[in-house]
Amino acid sequence: MGKTKASNEPIAEAGTGTAPTEPASVKSLHDEVLDLQAGLNALSLQISERNAVIEKAVRLVQEHRREEQEHLASYQRYLLSGEPTAADGALAKVTAARKKVDQAAAAVRTHAGAGAELRSEWGRVYAELIRLLPLAEEAFNQLRGDRSLLSLLHDTINLASATIRRQVDDVLCDFEKGVAAR
Repeated sequence: MGKTKASNEPIAEAGTGTAPTEPASVKSLHDEVLDLQAGLNALSLQISERNAVIEKAVRLVQEHRREEQEHLASYQRYLLSGEPTAADGALAKVTAARKKVDQAAAAVRTHAGAGAELRSEWGRVYAELIRLLPLAEEAFNQLRGDRSLLSLLHDTINLASATIRRQVDDVLCDFEKGVAAR
């Protein structure tokens, strides 16, 4: 039998895809759907926070690149005007700015990698939630006589579906913002 993560209650017959009709199993399915929704919400928040960090790091890279270009222009001016001491000072500033660019770019790569891992985990949780929804709906249809379970499952299905639609939109929007910022 299939098992939930939270308990040993069966949630479906192995390989059959049939929904549970026993109250304890239905409650277990309901709890697992709610746990997955909470996980999806938490991951979406983490993804949004990570994207904000990436955007800040990208802005920092751009700022350091501008600084590097300004020092490089000063270096070239000093060289052309025959001021080797000033040129050496400007070159040291170019080198320092380049180091800052490299460090900030490394931070962007690190945060982008962590963001990709979060999006991957979000996709896994999303897929599991999508897998459970038909089981919940089937259980809903089989339990039409039991009003309390019927109401519970109906609310769970509607809430999960709305959450999924909203989360997909939010994650895609945040991801597009993160890509655009790079």
